[in-house]
Amino acid sequence: MKLDKLDFPNWPMQRLLAESCLAHNCLHPLDLMNPETSSWQRLYPVIISFLRHQVTDYDEALQAGRGDRDQLQAQISADAKRFYPWLPKERDPRTEQASSTRTRIKARRRISSQIT
Repeated sequence: MKLDKLDFPNWPMQRLLAESCLAHNCLHPLDLMNPETSSWQRLYPVIISFLRHQVTDYDEALQAGRGDRDQLQAQISADAKRFYPWLPKERDPRTEQASSTRTRIKARRRISSQIT
């Protein structure tokens, strides 16, 4: 059985990372996560877990016997990746965002130097 329509928050990447780390750190104070410095390999499952447990009715569905654990987890992960296109497991979107920002800054400097 599938969960009803999943309504993920329309947050920018930085906020979702921060909220996910905050929730994780409250539950696991001996395994702290940092949205800026923790590896993507460690952050990715924290984000998916946050969405699963804090944003959806995953836990209620399991308790009510409305679905298989693995199927519900797969559905939430797939829907989250569709909703947040920057959320691939394979690569760290923070690196891409930083690179994109540096490129924009260089372009602005180049244009600015041509104007003056």
